[in-house]
Amino acid sequence: MKLASALALAAVFALSSHLAGCSAAEEAVGTATGGGGSFDTVYSTVLSKNCKGCHAPNAPGYNPGDTESTLDFTTADTAHTTLLGKAAGLSGNSAACNGVSFVVPGNAAGSLLMASIDATTRRAFVSGGCNKDTVAAMEGRGGALSAAQVEAVRSWISGGAKR
Repeated sequence: MKLASALALAAVFALSSHLAGCSAAEEAVGTATGGGGSFDTVYSTVLSKNCKGCHAPNAPGYNPGDTESTLDFTTADTAHTTLLGKAAGLSGNSAACNGVSFVVPGNAAGSLLMASIDATTRRAFVSGGCNKDTVAAMEGRGGALSAAQVEAVRSWISGGAKR
């Protein structure tokens, strides 16, 4: 019995030591089982650094009534709230995506956000008339998001898109 207790204690210690060494990117990505990442980490490492420059009031190119005003990444709270809404104000070929959910909690493949930031998701995406030909590809201020950033967003959505 003492051996079992010692082994259990050693396992807890090893796990806590491992978790204490996790980086913000590892926390954002979550577990391989789809446990979801922290929205605050996704916001601070992806959305505020790469998306807020266009999707926030007073951002260059921000036009009230179009998708930049539908998505407001000014704060983590406003970002989370607007991401759980639907696209509006899109024009041209992308107008077919108006009314489509940006984020479908638990379903990254069915989320317009994922189709916008990940080419693989975009190629398979269909929601009403919104599809690979009408989804606008989004790039951050510094270009395309890294694979780790895309995976962090995917993990957060797959984990239920919780705040």
